[in-house]
Amino acid sequence: QGTIHAWAEIGLTYGRILMEDDRHMLKGGVTLKYLQGAGSAFFNAPTISGQYDASANTLTTSGNLSYGLSQVDFNTDDIDYKNLTAGFGADIGFAYQWNEQTQNVVNDSIGVNYTAYKLKIGASITDIGSINYKEGEITQYDLNNTVDADIFDEEDTEQTLEDNYNGVTTPTSAKIKLPTAFNLLVDYRIKNKLYASLSGSFSLIKNNTETANSIINTVTIAPRLETKWFSIYSPVSFRQYGDLSWGAGFRFGPLMVGSGSVLTNLLSDTSKTTDVYVGLKVPIYRKFQKKISKL
Repeated sequence: QGTIHAWAEIGLTYGRILMEDDRHMLKGGVTLKYLQGAGSAFFNAPTISGQYDASANTLTTSGNLSYGLSQVDFNTDDIDYKNLTAGFGADIGFAYQWNEQTQNVVNDSIGVNYTAYKLKIGASITDIGSINYKEGEITQYDLNNTVDADIFDEEDTEQTLEDNYNGVTTPTSAKIKLPTAFNLLVDYRIKNKLYASLSGSFSLIKNNTETANSIINTVTIAPRLETKWFSIYSPVSFRQYGDLSWGAGFRFGPLMVGSGSVLTNLLSDTSKTTDVYVGLKVPIYRKFQKKISKL
């Protein structure tokens, strides 16, 4: 089974310090999101099987396949962002920080903490919500047939199904869930400016959910050297289905540049991932009151 879903979102975030003393700080935040869905295509074939005959170059298939569209005219090769469907979503998270010494300086306007914490733990649930499309269709295909194997190279999936298998199409509505995930981060200061973090992202979407996206479960270990204005880090990620990625990145002031897979791609020909990111944090001025306590 699988789902393709195209959407945009606008979010409003509120966060605050929930608890604070000389050694401990607990923060919480929530983001409410207004979603604009451009459409979705989804399929489910739990009992499909096939046998290839090399001598005849034919493929014999059996089973059933459900193929649906959120909108009758939705085309995955040419997505129309003019006909949008509204929905709502949310993120929620908490962060706990432990300072080894009883001295804490509140973050400044670019998010730099002048007192190095000993331990930080963050947990969040992201992409809660869905978009409900009401003018879709679903086609049930009977896959019991023998076809020329070359058609799968010559035609797209939809055309292949229509030309070679019997199908019955009915109108339907489709509620497409966002890729809801649980995220956990543990960041530990080893010594001075040297840190190590362990993070994980895990899908909360059940495997048998037909109309939903889901993330690939990932666990990442990342050593980091961090100063007030500069940091460099090298994450190693272990991903679902046995994939491993090794990357690198740096931060200079408010600018972040990196990749979670650049070193894997340079050192290996079997990498399954390519990514790069660039971030620039533009702060809105806020005057923080500095709080310093000593033993």
